[in-house]
Amino acid sequence: EYTDIINRADIRARAIIALISKSGLRPQVIGNYNGTDGLRLKDMPDIQVINGKAICKQYPCMIRVRAELSKNRKPYITFLSKQGVKYLLAYLNDILNSGEVLTDDSPIITWDNKHRYGYPKHRKSRFLITNSISDEVRKAIMDYIHNRQ
Repeated sequence: EYTDIINRADIRARAIIALISKSGLRPQVIGNYNGTDGLRLKDMPDIQVINGKAICKQYPCMIRVRAELSKNRKPYITFLSKQGVKYLLAYLNDILNSGEVLTDDSPIITWDNKHRYGYPKHRKSRFLITNSISDEVRKAIMDYIHNRQ
């Protein structure tokens, strides 16, 4: 069922689902409740952008969760499986192909022109809010349930 759900999801939802299910991250780590902080490219030192392409230098991919994103306010390390990295790299390379530039401070999961729901133009941050992250996962599961019957 996991494979069916993730195969039906769009590219960003796949990356989100992979981060949550294959590394154990909470949605609040990917993007906090008000969208001011979240997981950044620098928090995943094994993923690098070289010549306009995102690559992973080592599997499993290490994720450093900073204290301000951690539930107990203590930093910790987790890992993303090879399958999860595959979905994340597909998403990051899609962003790069659309003309975006990724730096160390870039959000791992961001809102963009294809996914503008709930993001006013005056907002400076590119992080998703926790509710939107949960909505992406919920939508993928509900699409699977409705199309299965």
